[in-house]
Amino acid sequence: MKDGFGMLGSLVFASLCGSYFDTNVKSWRLFADMINNVGLFLDMVAPLSQDYFLLVVCLATVSKAMCGVAAGATKAALTAHFALRGNNADVQAKESSQEVAVTLMGLMFGSLVTLVSDNSLTTAWFWFIVGTIVHVYANYSAVKALRIPTLNMSRFAMLWDRYKLKQQQQQQQKQQQQHNNNKNNNNNNNNKENNNNNNN
Repeated sequence: MKDGFGMLGSLVFASLCGSYFDTNVKSWRLFADMINNVGLFLDMVAPLSQDYFLLVVCLATVSKAMCGVAAGATKAALTAHFALRGNNADVQAKESSQEVAVTLMGLMFGSLVTLVSDNSLTTAWFWFIVGTIVHVYANYSAVKALRIPTLNMSRFAMLWDRYKLKQQQQQQQKQQQQHNNNKNNNNNNNNKENNNNNNN
């Protein structure tokens, strides 16, 4: 049942959000990591949920399915971003190797924690929280470092705000300049009148 929920969740999520992946690559990449953490958290909670075990497991599967859709959809754009010389296959191979190496390190660390924790639930939750915090921080830093040359709604809004601000500043400068010119003209007229009065 949980596998069916995962498949259904991935189909619904892809149909609803598929058109937004190209213009918000960084946001969706970060979303994929965050929703994956939610799925892992639900997996940890599932044994403690008793009567709601099946529901929690299904939600965990749906969360991880959403992660797979978002990560897969943004992967092509990120590969193109790093393949500056058109070497997409090379970048893809290195990314896959890196993923395998990180997964292997995670398995080794997890096995070590299992041996040290002696099946302690408190220790397991402690290391899960620590690992989640490190994962979120690392992914946020990685996404923040990306420079994707696309104009999405957020960037368009920023550009529009800057344009309006510049227009307002130019308008204020024109008004200030006109005010100064009027003031100078008034002063000149007053000086002329004073000179005329003095001559009379």
